[in-house]
Amino acid sequence: SNTRFQHIPTIVFTTSSSHRDKQTVYDMGANCFITKPDTFNKLIELTSCISKLWLP
Repeated sequence: SNTRFQHIPTIVFTTSSSHRDKQTVYDMGANCFITKPDTFNKLIELTSCISKLWLP
């Protein structure tokens, strides 16, 4: 809610895949909802994608 931090993306990284949780997170103002992958290699791949999308 602090305007100084509004430019920082909020990424929720969770074990949940619930549509209800996803909706709640977006209703609270998050920019991205990500369900944790089940393998380390998928986690590395996902981390790379996130950094390309959200980091300058």
